[in-house]
Amino acid sequence: MAAGYSRRFGAEDKRMAYWPITGRTLLGETLHQLQQALANLVVVIRPEDSPQALGIPGACQIIHAPHAAQGLGASIADALDVIQRSGQWQQSHSLALMLGDMPTLQPASVRQLLPYASEKQIVRPIYQGQPGHPVVFGRDYWPALQQLSADNGARQVLQHHQQQVRRVAVADPGVVHDIDTAAALTAAFTAENPAPRS
Repeated sequence: MAAGYSRRFGAEDKRMAYWPITGRTLLGETLHQLQQALANLVVVIRPEDSPQALGIPGACQIIHAPHAAQGLGASIADALDVIQRSGQWQQSHSLALMLGDMPTLQPASVRQLLPYASEKQIVRPIYQGQPGHPVVFGRDYWPALQQLSADNGARQVLQHHQQQVRRVAVADPGVVHDIDTAAALTAAFTAENPAPRS
């Protein structure tokens, strides 16, 4: 999910912020990590966005969210509208819903979730008691995602189906660290590359 406006980040488009470790954009780095764990990546962006400017790898598919200004939930619903109408994903039993601002996510953490995925299951990583991303939604829950609106993301779907959520403990703080502010970006980079000791 990369259609948000990230107003807390300031005037700069957060998705295009420079990730110093690799030289990719913040969104591009997040997608790079996901590409190492998932075969098919679909990136949800605004209709006016340029995939190239955002640093989206060419192998990714693009879905435009016409209602992105209404919030994350509306963008998720836009994406599910496309997915449900397309025959391309008829054989898929699950989708992993991921935020586009989590560049320190480790691919191995995503791979840990996949064995638990099924049509009737929701799978979520947990780091030291904190729920993280991506959240893997079985196909049974796609209609509920399609009905989302406003800015609450998929929270209400998770709340309504708590008994079906399989929580998988991971050792990766990257599943809970999203980048909301410029200061958070600096802190994340520093944590990834601590200053050498003299």
